[in-house]
Formats: sequence, structure tokens, C-alpha cells
Amino acid sequence: DGKGGGGEGGAAAALLRAVFGPTGSGLDSTEDLDRLRLAFRHYDADKSGALGRGEFRSAMLDSGMHPHPFECDALFTEADLDHSAAVSFDEFVRLVLRYRARQGPLERLPERGAH
Repeated sequence: DGKGGGGEGGAAAALLRAVFGPTGSGLDSTEDLDRLRLAFRHYDADKSGALGRGEFRSAMLDSGMHPHPFECDALFTEADLDHSAAVSFDEFVRLVLRYRARQGPLERLPERGAH
């Protein structure tokens, strides 16, 4: 859908790749949280304050994860803690934190050298 292009969309995609990617920094500061909020707002195309399945899938694809449709559905279900059929910003942040916690120490080594 072109959201991974230049400008704001490119910045949102780059942020999600930085957070979810193998050398991503996760959420280490208030600035990271603010940047994640900007990316979330970008993918919230209908400005509802939550990501529907299509918006969530766009965010996951732009993150560099490239999940299969069934994996994206599983991530969406995992993220949608209140079963509202949408992922709020808080739910999205919790998903990011859970994802980062699952990464092993070897996956995180390169990011420490980048700072």
C-alpha cells in the first residue's frame, strides 16, 4: 500500500524495523516511546486510536518481520488483550516489549555496539 516509502511513512517503517529487527533497540527511553507513538499513529489510517487487522498487518510488514498471514493473525490475537478486534497503542507497546523479551542475548549483542 506504499506506506514504506519516503516521508512520514518511511520514518514509521524505519522505526518499526529498528524496534522489531534483529538489531533493534526496543524501548529504552521516553523518546523511543514517543517515536513508537508516531509510527502507531501513521499506521492508524482511519484515526480510530487503534489498529484494525489490516492496519496491524501493514505495520508488521513494514517492520521487516514479513509474517505469513497466519502469523500476522496470531500476533494480532496475542496483541489484542481486551478482545476488541483492534490493537490499542498500549496493547501494541506490550506486544513490542514481549517480542523484545523473547529475543535471546546473542540477537541483542549487535545493538549494544551500535550506541
